[in-house]
Amino acid sequence: STPLYSSAASDVYKRQMAYTGKVSDRFIYHRKQRYVFYGMSLISIAVGAVILLIAPSAPATKSIITVMLVTVLLIALITFKLKASAHAAMSAIFGMVLPGLLGPWWIVASLFVHGTVCWSRWYLKKHTVVELVVGTVVGAVCGAGHLMFVAGR
Repeated sequence: STPLYSSAASDVYKRQMAYTGKVSDRFIYHRKQRYVFYGMSLISIAVGAVILLIAPSAPATKSIITVMLVTVLLIALITFKLKASAHAAMSAIFGMVLPGLLGPWWIVASLFVHGTVCWSRWYLKKHTVVELVVGTVVGAVCGAGHLMFVAGR
């Protein structure tokens, strides 16, 4: 429920920013306009992380919300220089975690989903190939960190 809250809260905030003219559109196309949005996203995810840390929850759940927080923070920092794709990063986390938890045959589904996400971001001209690769690398590294934590328990 916390990832759903984080996602919904971020989407509502993006739409409100676009409606009031603080950003160009709900996709926040311009890199410099993303700074406030990433800050608000970090706050939203941090609130969810604090709730999960306080409330009884599985260590793997606490790990994945921490991975989300770290990933958004890294993407936000990278965005100062390059508009790295948060969609590619989150998709890459999914691509690492799902096969790691459910078995190697899920790699095919993960690659299909990740490829579709990256292709759509490129096709819609939201990101360049370099921005998608950077997002993918950040997500894959963070997803691998989550798997190492879960496997180490």
